[in-house]
Amino acid sequence: MKSKKLVDGVILFSFENRREMTLSFCRMQEYYESPNPALFRKKFSLYDFLMNSMSEKGNIEYFSYWSGFNVPGEIVNDWWILHGDDTSAAEQAIFNELQRHKIDFSKPFYIIGALKGDKRVVKHEIAHGLYYTN
Repeated sequence: MKSKKLVDGVILFSFENRREMTLSFCRMQEYYESPNPALFRKKFSLYDFLMNSMSEKGNIEYFSYWSGFNVPGEIVNDWWILHGDDTSAAEQAIFNELQRHKIDFSKPFYIIGALKGDKRVVKHEIAHGLYYTN
């Protein structure tokens, strides 16, 4: 994973593969806007996420249908308050990068995730970030 400040308050996280990207963002994204009431704005483990995303046959399509992620700063802050004592290495890396970029957690900010070189998705996710921060 690499991160880059695109504009003030908008950080892009780029990933080599979809598995790494999805594992980094899935819990924050589902906390933010999951249609599943067991995950939406709740504290849940990665195991809980997998169980709620898995079909009866054991398939998890979630990892193949998201091409990018976007999460507003206020959600990142709320998620961190709930999950900060139980983060994966990938989730912790996102917070480490936010600190490295000197993000002011009291001001609007936005994080986006996309596969390295996927300009179409990056452009789409940047639009979310710019709308939120302006």
